[in-house]
Amino acid sequence: MAGAAPAANTPPGWYPAGDGTQRYWDGTTWTNHSAPAAAGHSPALGGALTNDERTMAMLSHLLGLFTGFIGPLVIYLIKKDESAYVRQQSAEALNFQITVFIAYMVSFVLMLILIGFLLFFVVLIASLILMIMAAMAANRGENYRYPVNIRMIN
Repeated sequence: MAGAAPAANTPPGWYPAGDGTQRYWDGTTWTNHSAPAAAGHSPALGGALTNDERTMAMLSHLLGLFTGFIGPLVIYLIKKDESAYVRQQSAEALNFQITVFIAYMVSFVLMLILIGFLLFFVVLIASLILMIMAAMAANRGENYRYPVNIRMIN
């Protein structure tokens, strides 16, 4: 039945695809994500997360400490079609690492007038705290959004 509403136990956004799976409607387009007809895979969608999904989401935030934007980018590219949760968290981490990189560049330019030294340490400490908070939230299966972030990648 075309345009049928999902069953009462189906999380919002998931609709039957006709082949025993469900497809996710993000509000504007159908995504490539599919799930068994029983449940979704994202806490935002009411489904349970696997340990692998939580671990990969946590790693996408923690790798930023050591690799900058490269770690979150690799996880985003590898896992974006497998898990909506990992995609969302790795995109958030990637956007944050790009934002931090821009902040570091601004602080280097401002080092000419000495205020950049202070800005550099503020960015360093704030980014460390926020990345650790994000990793802990992702490990718990929560959707974390950085309070200061330029969201270029969705």
